[in-house]
Amino acid sequence: MHSLLRFLPLSCHIVTLQALRAWLKPGGAMMFSHRLIGLHRSEPYYRAEYETAAPILALLAEAGLRIVSLHEQAEENGPRRRLFALLSAA
Repeated sequence: MHSLLRFLPLSCHIVTLQALRAWLKPGGAMMFSHRLIGLHRSEPYYRAEYETAAPILALLAEAGLRIVSLHEQAEENGPRRRLFALLSAA
């Protein structure tokens, strides 16, 4: 899943992540990618952005997803960072 949460209202994030968890087959996994935005906000059509990984990690746990692998990396040409996580059902 690549930056899907940015296009959804905050109120839909937990439900969406729970649905994704429910779709995983036993032993299945999914790749999660999300851009972290600091002080520089993006275009106004993005509905939700996160400044740090902590609230996203809390959402993943609340949705019943287990983090198998986690990596945070700076993006080229800017102050943005990207969070990559390999997830499975908890």
